[in-house]
Amino acid sequence: MALASLQGEFAAAQAELDAVEEKILAKQQDLQATTDKGQRAALRLEVQTAERQKAAATRRVKAAQVKLRKAELAASPAADADGADDWEEHADGEGNKYYVNTKTGESSWTKPEPQAAGAAAGSGASSWTEHVDPASGATYYYNASSGETSWTKPGAEEAKQDSSADPWSEHVDPASGSTYYYNSQTGETSWTKPGAAAAANEDGSQGEWVEHCDPSSGQKYYCNTLTQETSWTLPVRSGGA
Repeated sequence: MALASLQGEFAAAQAELDAVEEKILAKQQDLQATTDKGQRAALRLEVQTAERQKAAATRRVKAAQVKLRKAELAASPAADADGADDWEEHADGEGNKYYVNTKTGESSWTKPEPQAAGAAAGSGASSWTEHVDPASGATYYYNASSGETSWTKPGAEEAKQDSSADPWSEHVDPASGSTYYYNSQTGETSWTKPGAAAAANEDGSQGEWVEHCDPSSGQKYYCNTLTQETSWTLPVRSGGA
């Protein structure tokens, strides 16, 4: 029953990824076909949003795939190889070493300890291993026991979290090279760092935001005449009202 549920989870994640990829392809074709500056700005924003959705969907597919493979191994009589090391070393196109687990399909830039060695380290040993998201280059963490993934390392986050901690971290959008911000507590993303927008605008160096209308949805969006950045909401202007 559990195995069937995991198979359904993997199929749903793969279907979501396929749908996002089709959406990106369609938007890119629309972008190439139009010469209107307003439409191109809106389409670029939609493509960038879809690229982030694709990165998230890819991680969900990977996590579901690993959980399914682990469940299949657990159901096999020969699931445990008495602590055998199942990680194989490989090299990418640039000669960087990485490791692939021959049983689960997991990949890691650093070689995890064999399961038996990890268990011998004590009951307090962490099940979280560090990985790099190939789509964005950002570091994330994977729990080999539960199949869960996280942008921040559990345990370490609790140790350093306090009332003044900033949950927003800076990342680079692989599609456009633009900087965006990710909230590790809510999962929210933003082109401008919340809380810092007003202070950043005080120097008056961020250009003028011009209102446009997205022809596909009728929704208003804003384009910065200096940076060509686009936003669905009007960023805070310098000088207040």
